[in-house]
Amino acid sequence: MNLTPLGLLLSLCILLSFSGCKTFNKAKFNQGKGVSSDSILPIPLREPRQQLWYGESENGKLAVEAFKAWVSQNAEANFPDGDGVLKVMQQVLDWPEKGITARQWKQITAGLGIKYVVYGEITDFAVERSSKIGILDPHAVVSYWVVNVEQGKIVHQVQDMPVDATRGMETELPLTVLGSDAARLASRRLLAKIGEQIGKDLYGYYSE
Repeated sequence: MNLTPLGLLLSLCILLSFSGCKTFNKAKFNQGKGVSSDSILPIPLREPRQQLWYGESENGKLAVEAFKAWVSQNAEANFPDGDGVLKVMQQVLDWPEKGITARQWKQITAGLGIKYVVYGEITDFAVERSSKIGILDPHAVVSYWVVNVEQGKIVHQVQDMPVDATRGMETELPLTVLGSDAARLASRRLLAKIGEQIGKDLYGYYSE
């Protein structure tokens, strides 16, 4: 039987399925091309309900660190650093207005060679649900935006993205059984999931 090149590839994937043959899921950003190797500056997420601005939320900082860690492990990371970035972060932290427009992001990052800025907010974050008090069920709702600072405009946005970290967890066990560190660990796991999900959206990923 003669197989086409595609048929041969599919057959090979089936034979090697236990050896790591995986499917690449395209990014939701940039028509599937993703960020690729372009320079991107992630801004710590804010938490409006807690009245915490960019750089003030510990959850927001950890979510961005998780995003950077995921990208570094799974894609071609290109994050700017140095004194210029520190000045940008301080300027954002001291920002006098209630929001930052795309054109203002362009002005703030001018001269740093950055193509994209990604910023966002955590609108809901909890390790329990009101219907399951005392039961571990970490979940969050996140929105984020990507600005092409070369153009001074928003080129991608995701509103009210649900994120949960219940997969692989004993969610039906009460916190009293799981132990005193359970809530803290669930919180960290949820923040890692937020960073991972944004990374997958912007860079694409190989399915497990």
